[in-house]
Amino acid sequence: MSSNAEHADSVNDLITIQPVGLEDNELRMLKSLCTISSIAKGSRNRKYALAGPGQGSHIFLVDARKADAYTRWRIANNVENVPALLIADPGFESNGSDKVALRPLIPSRLLALLDNLPVAA
Repeated sequence: MSSNAEHADSVNDLITIQPVGLEDNELRMLKSLCTISSIAKGSRNRKYALAGPGQGSHIFLVDARKADAYTRWRIANNVENVPALLIADPGFESNGSDKVALRPLIPSRLLALLDNLPVAA
């Protein structure tokens, strides 16, 4: 297991993802990605699930073009140190950050970014 695959939620060893402000088509794709990762066998180190309402999460996926989504993540991040992967449009100034996924979201690329994102224990 890589150093980025820190301890997941002890229930089912799932890493929970909280989407904030994503479009409906992005949410559907994310839900499918979580389902596939959770049933994958073999070398898959991480398995993902969407966080339910009021449930804590290990990762936030935040729509970078929506100020209210970013603000909601910042408020949650003040309570607990939860990393965020920004979902942004092409041309977004990422300042070299590897925590930005550019639209259109491609499942394999998003999964690779999630797999390399450190999560809180």
